[in-house]
Amino acid sequence: MAPVAMFLFALFLFVFVTHVMAFIMSFGMEKPKEEYVNPYRLVPRKEAESYKRYERQMYNDSLRNKKRKN
Repeated sequence: MAPVAMFLFALFLFVFVTHVMAFIMSFGMEKPKEEYVNPYRLVPRKEAESYKRYERQMYNDSLRNKKRKN
């Protein structure tokens, strides 16, 4: 039982130490500010405006088609 316990302890120690090393190294990996992209702004404003124009055009076309059918 002792060798199994020693192996499990060594495995735990290895995983713990590697996680601590990765955590410490992550402080040096900061992105430059100019490369930052806001993840919550999914659609840039210009594209959103053109899409609104597209939706409005589709709606107007559907109204014209309804008038033609009547």
